[in-house]
Amino acid sequence: MKYLLCLLLSCTFFNSFSQETAFDKLELGFQKGDEKIILTHVVDKLLLNIEQKESVYSKSQAEMILKDFFIKNPPISFKFIFKGNKGGATCAVGILVCQNKEYRVSIALKEETPIFKLEQLNIESK
Repeated sequence: MKYLLCLLLSCTFFNSFSQETAFDKLELGFQKGDEKIILTHVVDKLLLNIEQKESVYSKSQAEMILKDFFIKNPPISFKFIFKGNKGGATCAVGILVCQNKEYRVSIALKEETPIFKLEQLNIESK
């Protein structure tokens, strides 16, 4: 019984740890304006919405679009204001402050054990 309890607690800890690691990487990527960090772990086709221009992109296409976004909008700061996990869905909302504007960033992650992959990314003017 103790073994089962230890196993269950360690799995829960690892799941929380890998989720936080994904959030940490995303936060660092947005702070630096680095599309490669943001897209470190991404599903095959990412739903990307930047200022109401929405489509599904491959990782390489999404990298080009985010690179262009950060060239036009150099980041000053980024901070998550909400992180949630309910029913297998993991999401977060953050505020991206750029030189010329503030943006609301919302993300959805998909668990692909043992990591979480970016599934959806929205960047909207605040």
